[in-house]
Amino acid sequence: MDSSLKKRIEKLITQARQLLKNLHIHRYDVDEYRALVRLEGKWYQYRVFITMIYRANETTRYSYHILDKQNKHVHRFDNSADKTAIKLRHQTDWKPHQHEETPHQHDAQGKITLTESISFERFVAWLTKNCPI
Repeated sequence: MDSSLKKRIEKLITQARQLLKNLHIHRYDVDEYRALVRLEGKWYQYRVFITMIYRANETTRYSYHILDKQNKHVHRFDNSADKTAIKLRHQTDWKPHQHEETPHQHDAQGKITLTESISFERFVAWLTKNCPI
């Protein structure tokens, strides 16, 4: 097991506990190649889901979901290999890039826009600014 990966996951959990109420860890799995955690918690009236995969090669896969009281998406950030996001980034030359992780966001209406990579700290800043309490 890679102790640096475990430390990164533990730091994320500590930060999430400071931010979210009723934090629940759905999955926690660390091995020598990657560390994965899936969290759920409450941010006032919102439900927040976080999935983070830290890899030994220093790359990170993330997903942050914010849902309202009716369980409808308010916003989502992730860096999956989303076809629409890849087409936005690479235009007509998208096919060679179709499996690349591409940072993007989905708004409540489903519109996808490109973003920079979103760390947990940047997500918290966005959440506190855009999701009123």
